[in-house]
Amino acid sequence: MFANSWRPIVLIVGESCLLLASVAASSHVRLGLDAWTTFLGAYGVFNIVLVVGVCQLCLYYADLY
Repeated sequence: MFANSWRPIVLIVGESCLLLASVAASSHVRLGLDAWTTFLGAYGVFNIVLVVGVCQLCLYYADLY
């Protein structure tokens, strides 16, 4: 009964990690070494989590899961 209940959670967490890594990599390419100071700023982490959350919602509502 619980054999398949972990699969969606693992997939969503894994996809969130991939999205987080892609946002970090793209901002590093765009901003260079200044990207890390942006991440450590007051709203840097919040903005990244917001981008990942919006991407996840778009994927969910587009039925891509």
